[in-house]
Amino acid sequence: MCSSPSGSITHLTEMSGKLVIAVILALQVTVSLCTAPDPDKDLVEKYTALRDSFYKRMTLYFGKAKTALVPLAEHIPHSDKAKEYVEDLQGRTEVQAAVKIGSGVAGEMAPMVDKARTAALGLYGEHIRPWAGTYLDQLITSGKAFLDILLPIDE
Repeated sequence: MCSSPSGSITHLTEMSGKLVIAVILALQVTVSLCTAPDPDKDLVEKYTALRDSFYKRMTLYFGKAKTALVPLAEHIPHSDKAKEYVEDLQGRTEVQAAVKIGSGVAGEMAPMVDKARTAALGLYGEHIRPWAGTYLDQLITSGKAFLDILLPIDE
């Protein structure tokens, strides 16, 4: 311990300097972690193709399920009351306002979701794909082949 006042000031100045350097280094690490690398073009194309294929399957099979369930629903007791209730809900201004707000929020969120997706694909491409990419590609390829048998897109 320094007994003189000038020694304690020097000690505080050294500590402040070390603290400033530590804060600057921490900020640099934080900023470098926040900037995600851009994904490879082939990775984005592969992701887009898989996503579109998934949406196409879901749209096709939800449509088929709806077509199959509508005749069954007509035979359920009180189905007319449920249908009237749904039609009444769709006509209410509160529900229409909620739908408008929801669609507006979804429209505003689309750029953020796209940015998050791009960042996730970039991080995957840089950190995970080098050591797990071939395994995941094989898993996706075999899963897609299974889905092509179970839920074919082209009919």
